[in-house]
Amino acid sequence: MANLRIVDVVKRFEGGQDEDIELWLDRFRVAVDITTKTETEQEKEREMARIMPLFLQGAAYTTWKQLNDKERADLKKVEGALRRVFGRSKTSAWHAVKRLQLLPGD
Repeated sequence: MANLRIVDVVKRFEGGQDEDIELWLDRFRVAVDITTKTETEQEKEREMARIMPLFLQGAAYTTWKQLNDKERADLKKVEGALRRVFGRSKTSAWHAVKRLQLLPGD
């Protein structure tokens, strides 16, 4: 576990149909939390914003690239931009829930 590297845990995010931005952001956050030694939450967020573009490609990288320098340094702005472009709409999320086959008592 001591030799764990973020590149071994987090795959690149492109924004394809089968990719879930929320799941990817959560996994990225956990991986950075485990692999970096930062003192405060603010330092961790700065580190995440700094290395995130290394894990983006294609349309996701283009989305990041369109932000200005100040926005790129702000993790919340970067996450917001990625969610706006690659997040599920309320309609598609509702259809996904309707497709679930629930068992009695669920």
